[in-house]
Amino acid sequence: MRVTTVILDEKEYTIKELRHRQNKEWREKLEGYIEELAAAVEAGVESDITELTSIVQLVRAVVKYVIQSTDLMCELVILYAPNLSEAVEGSYDSEIADAFVEVLKLAYPFSKVIGTLRQLTSDLPQTQRSLPLRNGGSGTTK
Repeated sequence: MRVTTVILDEKEYTIKELRHRQNKEWREKLEGYIEELAAAVEAGVESDITELTSIVQLVRAVVKYVIQSTDLMCELVILYAPNLSEAVEGSYDSEIADAFVEVLKLAYPFSKVIGTLRQLTSDLPQTQRSLPLRNGGSGTTK
């Protein structure tokens, strides 16, 4: 189990990684919000963007999600760590955004996997480039 520390309402709090099923449910909730945004963008793209009204509709749809993004992050942080509800409500937007990033790291723990893969691949011998000969044949390696 992983644990992270966040600052909310100018105080330090700990958030624990949820168990698989709870993490899955949280990720599905996030996916629902992303699907809503994608559908709004897709509807705008599928319309005739040469018409001003279509462009305005697309901008309105996207701006709505941008404007509501901090509220959405609040909701998602509280869903992940309900015990922090009061702290989230009294926080600065920057603290909420930072906490949301930390929650994402707990919900999607790929950083360790990626780090391990990088380490494994860095241990592999590096290939060298062959320099071609003037006559077109393969040459020596450098």
